[in-house]
Amino acid sequence: MGLDVCGLTVKRVLTENNIYRRKATEKPTLSPKHKDARLAFCLQYLYQNWAEVVFTDESYFETGALGRRRARGVLPCPGEAYLPQNLNRKFAQGTTVMF
Repeated sequence: MGLDVCGLTVKRVLTENNIYRRKATEKPTLSPKHKDARLAFCLQYLYQNWAEVVFTDESYFETGALGRRRARGVLPCPGEAYLPQNLNRKFAQGTTVMF
């Protein structure tokens, strides 16, 4: 752009606008079939009394070349964490086991 700007000035302006370098949000890749199934589930249980439901936690273990994968930093504005350009795809390599 032909601008002569100090790096500290850029950092200050970004900070003033609540834009910070963060690790990209991780999100599994969903096929259209998975998206349709999730929407159908939401519509089916829209009026469910969730106070009577017990939730449990799940953990994922991923095999493969984890040492070679590097998280890339992003500069999202507030509310932009789930935009495609701000995501790291999960489970891109190796095998994933849930327990």
